[in-house]
Amino acid sequence: MRMTRTMRKSALSPDPTRDAPDGHGEYQSPNAWVLLPGRATVDTRLHKYPSTFCVLAYCSSHAKKYTGIFWMNQRTVASALNITQSAVSQHMKKLIEYGYIEKIRKEDRRRAYGKKGAVWRVIYDPRDTLQDVLNKVPKTEEEVTAEAQKTQELANRGAKGQLTKGRKQPVDNSDKTLAPANNNAQSDDNKYKLQLMSKDKPQLMHNYSIELKDKNSKNGFVEKKKKKEKHIRNEHQPERACRAICAAYAAVFQEATGIRWQYDDRQVSIAAAVLNLGYTEDTFIADATATAEWFIGQDKKPPVSLAWFTRKAENKAGHKTPGPDINAILGKVTGAARW
Repeated sequence: MRMTRTMRKSALSPDPTRDAPDGHGEYQSPNAWVLLPGRATVDTRLHKYPSTFCVLAYCSSHAKKYTGIFWMNQRTVASALNITQSAVSQHMKKLIEYGYIEKIRKEDRRRAYGKKGAVWRVIYDPRDTLQDVLNKVPKTEEEVTAEAQKTQELANRGAKGQLTKGRKQPVDNSDKTLAPANNNAQSDDNKYKLQLMSKDKPQLMHNYSIELKDKNSKNGFVEKKKKKEKHIRNEHQPERACRAICAAYAAVFQEATGIRWQYDDRQVSIAAAVLNLGYTEDTFIADATATAEWFIGQDKKPPVSLAWFTRKAENKAGHKTPGPDINAILGKVTGAARW
């Protein structure tokens, strides 16, 4: 808010509505009209002290339209009314006592920014506080526009404060030709694909049927194998014995290849399955040694996992695949050792 200072009359900017009449003053009023508290005109105390009423009128001429706030020091009032500054101070004390003005902020010449003098307010309605008056001030067009923009921004924000993205428009598929629905089919998509294949490309349909059978049979074999392995490994074996099997195979593997064989928790669990097959530590060492020698003789690397021994036992139980004759190898090893 800008303060309007008391100015002297000037021939360069005459204003009959604000200039003091000729010969009766040398100052110019800050406004063409003055808004006074109506109750002051009938207050007998001000009738008794007309100079106090003049000070109130002069303060009101500097007050803002809605708030009644004004900035003006006592020296300015004294110069305009042609009285002493101490007299102005006494009159303003009376106006504070009568409830016509109030000091909002004290003067402070050390204040770095803003007005260093005191801030005053003319009290037009004794029922309103300063905050009530400020709340009643009508907003300018710029302020209304700014508030509307801020409200729109808040409305566009989501629950966490991020700006919401524009929603995608739904895709209209009404023009596309859709296949008729069939509740008895498991999948309409697969159904019509198979129909097209059987009609247009029968050779693909034949291959697809073969692949589907192979896939089902393979999945069934794998599931059966997993169930069997799970059944074998479910039998509890002491961890100490399982680790002894792993350590024994590590020694056999390193002696046959010169490479260190490291085992983990998975190999320990497989060792439990090996023990469940009926192996003891001694029989496993003999079998592992014979197996390693056979692989080295075939210029191959020995098995890197104990699962090879479980698969060998499964192959013996089912269809036997070509492989080394463990009994013959054990016989040769035993004979060589005796010799």
